[in-house]
This record gives sequence, C-alpha cells and structure tokens, in this order.
Amino acid sequence: MIDWKEQLQLYREAENFDAATLWLEKIIREDPDNVDARIFMNDLMLHILIDPHSWDLYRPHTRDAMLNYLYHKARTQDYEKLALQYYNKSTTAFGNNPKYLYFTAITISLAPWIFGDANIIEAMSDLMWEKARQLDPHSPLLNGNRSDYEALNASSEKELFTYKQHIIEENKRILGTMGPAGEFILQGKENRFNEYLEAFRKKHKIENH
Repeated sequence: MIDWKEQLQLYREAENFDAATLWLEKIIREDPDNVDARIFMNDLMLHILIDPHSWDLYRPHTRDAMLNYLYHKARTQDYEKLALQYYNKSTTAFGNNPKYLYFTAITISLAPWIFGDANIIEAMSDLMWEKARQLDPHSPLLNGNRSDYEALNASSEKELFTYKQHIIEENKRILGTMGPAGEFILQGKENRFNEYLEAFRKKHKIENH
C-alpha cells in the first residue's frame, strides 16, 4: 500500500493541488495527532500560493481565458483562507511540539503575509524557533548553521567536512522523510556550509580545488 506521503508527492508532481489538499485533509481528519501531516499542509499552502507555476494567473484576452482567470483567482482566495485556517488550528494544537515549531518557523518566514499580518508572523517565526530550541535543545535540526562551524574552530578543511557530514547525516534521518520542506531545509544547510567553507578558505588562504 502506498504511503500517504508518497501519494501526496504524486499529486504535487502532477500539480493536482485540489487533490493534494483533499488528501491531506483526509489524513488530518483520520489522525488529528499526526504532526507531519500538519507540517506538510502548511508547506503545501505555501507552495500553492507563492509558486508562479501553481496557478496560471495571466492577463486574459479571450472569454475562455477570462473564465479560467476568474476560476483560478477564486481558488487562490480559497487557498488563502485555508492556509490561514490550518496554520491557526495546527499552531494551537502543536504549539509545544518542537518538530512542528521548527518546520513552521521556516515555512511562515518564507511568505509571512500568507499566514496573517506579516509583521506579527515574522515575530512569531522567531519565537517558534526559540521555543523549539528550548523544548528540544539537542535536536539535530538545530545544527548546521554558520555559528556551529565557527564554534568548531577547525584547523583544516578535512575537519570541517567531517563535521559537516556528521551534521548532514543526522539531519537526513528527519528531513529525508519530510518531502519538499525537508529537501528545502537540507539544501539550506548545504548552502550555509559552502558559504562558510569559502570564508574559511579565504581566511586561511586555501585555493579552491
């Protein structure tokens, strides 16, 4: 039997966002304590509402194009309401779950206006991040920032790469099961390492190879 996350990914790849949303709603309805489903829902709403390929909102020139435009505009408004609804419900239900707080802090920071007043949501993102750290200070998800590499005070590239590999492998155990949101965060950790590596090489006058 296909896993619910695999089925969701098939809907997303086909850009069948209505089906993807209905599928997640079903999962949440049948298992309201499923924190992963709540995280996936927030990420799906984000994807639908900011991805330019999600809805074809072009300037209409024909009657059919106008009808298509009006339909998608209405659907976008529906999704805006749904995004806010699920964000509020899930945050109330999982406000003390460090995994939910960690992922949601990142999701809402990418497009805060989707989830409410932008200034309030940006502040909420910071609070969620800090609360996740307090609730689970040893979570591997919290590792992989530039400050972690600076604190290592490595003396060689080899030491840096060994530490980075350890961090990435620990993160993959969690992020590898979290679909596009997990992939996005993992790529961010890779990018931060590469940025620090470049700075490390400049500081120690090491040529790229």
